[in-house]
Amino acid sequence: MIAVRKRGLLAGGLVAITGAAGFAAVLGVQTPTPAHAAVAHRCGVGDRDFITKARIDIDGLGLWAQEYQQGDVTAEGVFRQSRDAAERMRQAAPQDPALRTTRALLVSMFIEYGKAVRARARGRDAGPFMIRAYGLANSAHDVLEQSTPELRSMGCDLTPLL
Repeated sequence: MIAVRKRGLLAGGLVAITGAAGFAAVLGVQTPTPAHAAVAHRCGVGDRDFITKARIDIDGLGLWAQEYQQGDVTAEGVFRQSRDAAERMRQAAPQDPALRTTRALLVSMFIEYGKAVRARARGRDAGPFMIRAYGLANSAHDVLEQSTPELRSMGCDLTPLL
């Protein structure tokens, strides 16, 4: 009986997905293609401010993490620091598309890192959180690295974030 319900739910889900895809095709809605559109970079005051704030928060959290590993601060302190860093990143207002993407990635990275520290302190597996945090950090690095030449030519030095 349970296997029949699971199959029924699976079949119902597939029908719903197929119906939604057909409806989207009728309306002419298409999924994004992996085309590489030109990105119009900007380097204004908000962008420079974001770069400075991101560098400070990344460096600061690194120091907190080091002190945590040495036993000088608590896991809860590192968690709060990572949460606060995420909030400061949310409040930043870069105008450049690459920096806006980086901001979103850093917000998530800080949150996942804080969750990892908290999980470890509570005796739980921190691995999944750390894997996500490192993946987000790597993605942010990739976005910044690709944008560096154009932003540097406009006066935004991303070197401190790389």
